[in-house]
Amino acid sequence: MPQSTSHPILFFGLLTLDLQYFVSTLPGPNDKIRAEDALIDIGGPATNAAATCSHLGSEVTLLSALGQSPLASFFLQKLEEHGVRFRDLTPDRVSLPPVASIYTLPDGQRSVVVAKKAFAPNFSADLWVPLDGEFSALLLDGSFMPLAQKAAQWARSRNIPVVLDGGSWKEGTEDLLPWVDYAICSEDFKVPGGEDVLAYLADRGVAYRAISKGGEAIVFEDHGQSGEIEVPRVKVVDTLGAGDVLHGAFCHFLAKEESFAMTLRSAAEVASYSCQFRGAKSWMDHLR
Repeated sequence: MPQSTSHPILFFGLLTLDLQYFVSTLPGPNDKIRAEDALIDIGGPATNAAATCSHLGSEVTLLSALGQSPLASFFLQKLEEHGVRFRDLTPDRVSLPPVASIYTLPDGQRSVVVAKKAFAPNFSADLWVPLDGEFSALLLDGSFMPLAQKAAQWARSRNIPVVLDGGSWKEGTEDLLPWVDYAICSEDFKVPGGEDVLAYLADRGVAYRAISKGGEAIVFEDHGQSGEIEVPRVKVVDTLGAGDVLHGAFCHFLAKEESFAMTLRSAAEVASYSCQFRGAKSWMDHLR
């Protein structure tokens, strides 16, 4: 396993309970189907990325909202198993964590259902409390936007690179981007008004920009240069969390001070590998 980076990497974003079902077809209206198998795990973009980064050898800390519920101990146990240090932004909040239901088809494609309020709880920016210590990077998944903006500004003031997991456009993204150094967006990240994503990111001052497209090549721009990173071909079993793995691996390799292209290539290799196994984290049992 690679050696730990010199400073911890900070992840800030969503923490969910994932209920994943492996099905031959999606249920229709008033339909009841039997799943071939099912998994229960913790998830969320920042959480899966943090677990990935930890598995690759980095020291990581996750900031998210958990609070008090009968499931809290399950979450904390899972985070500990993955070597993820956790700081709860809402320790006194009494509510169940957000639940994601995932239906995975035989070709590895999946459908995800998450309550909208999970992505936009009414958390004030005042909940942000600056952390002590040195960090190699901060990853944001776009959740808790007022807090994400505050965290990004804090990181910029300390010369900590800010990485954005741009899974989709969220309200407030336009105000977050000026504080972002690296934006790795999915093809589902659409700028309101239909502007070209890479050009829009460049106009907002994002120095390093990339768009991942599943199994297709990753398109990137870096200080006026552009190119493509071919994604390794594998037998796809499950694509759940592949983007999260990409971002977590990117943060790990970023600390090695390689070029943007080399960092993306290394991260893509890990993300592709993860698609050969069921669930967002079971690949970790095979890649040591």
